[in-house]
Amino acid sequence: MVTLGFHVQLAVKPERAQELEARLRATVANIEREPGTIAWFALRLGPSQYAVVDVFEDEAGREAHAVAGAPRLAGLAELLAAPPTTLRTDVIAAKLPAAAADVRDANKRTVLAFYEVAIRHKDFAAARELVGPRYLQHNPLIGDGLPGLEGFLAELRDRFPGLRAEVKRIFADGDFVIAHVHGIRSPGERGSAIIDIFRLEHGKIVEHWDVMQPVPETAANPNTMF
Repeated sequence: MVTLGFHVQLAVKPERAQELEARLRATVANIEREPGTIAWFALRLGPSQYAVVDVFEDEAGREAHAVAGAPRLAGLAELLAAPPTTLRTDVIAAKLPAAAADVRDANKRTVLAFYEVAIRHKDFAAARELVGPRYLQHNPLIGDGLPGLEGFLAELRDRFPGLRAEVKRIFADGDFVIAHVHGIRSPGERGSAIIDIFRLEHGKIVEHWDVMQPVPETAANPNTMF
């Protein structure tokens, strides 16, 4: 969570405004090497007024940025009509983009929740909350879209009320979540090894593929399918 910031006011000489903007754009490459700087913005407030705003999680991040940025700020002096004004700020509220890793983790949690409500409980109403308005189904035995999902869960309730799916492994890659699953339709059965692939948009499941292989009674190796 970001808690601290800097707000730097820059008054540029009118004839040097384009140079200042070029310098600020070039600064992004340096900021990207500062792990403690969570967000950084260069803003044009008017024809000759600019601001730089950045935020940090802690004082250590802010101080590291101040030390690294001091030479850069001093280098802007020839472009400015007046010395820069630097304010240390406290962040009251913030909305920042989720980090890619956070999105992947959130997508995995959504898929795990789908297994719980859809496969374990066969609850279409709860599953519907995790699925986008357009749901593409690639399993040739299940109907497309939300009606297909609803019909599939109704069939599970009728024919396989004890069906369960144990997620052995789950991975996320971009908008995709891949799960390695042991599916058992009825208690006492060996079940099937399943690979489910889900695609998500805006945190909702919008597409599904799967492949299944029955667990045999005997195997040519002792390693199991899981």
